[in-house]
Amino acid sequence: MPMYNFSRRLPGQIQTNSRAEIYAILVVLRNIEIAAKIHFIDSKLAKDTFSKGKYRARLANHADLWTEIFAHIESKLIDPVGGHNLAPL
Repeated sequence: MPMYNFSRRLPGQIQTNSRAEIYAILVVLRNIEIAAKIHFIDSKLAKDTFSKGKYRARLANHADLWTEIFAHIESKLIDPVGGHNLAPL
C-alpha cells in the first residue's frame, strides 16, 4: 500500500488550527487515486463534522473545504476510516 507525506502552506487569510487540519485532509484527497482507503488525521473536529454528512458539513465552518472534500470522496469512491485511535467514520 503506498504511503504519502504532504507538506503545504495553508492558503488564504484564515490561519487557524482547525482550518489547517481540514485542509490537510483535502490535500490528501486531491492527490490520491480512485477507490483508495484513507485514514483521517485524529482531529475530533474533522471526525465530528464528517460524521454529520455532506449537507451539514456545508453549513459548518470552512464549508468551502468540506464541499470539495465530499466531492473527492464521491467521485473517487474513497473509503474514509478513522485515524489512529478513532472509530471508523
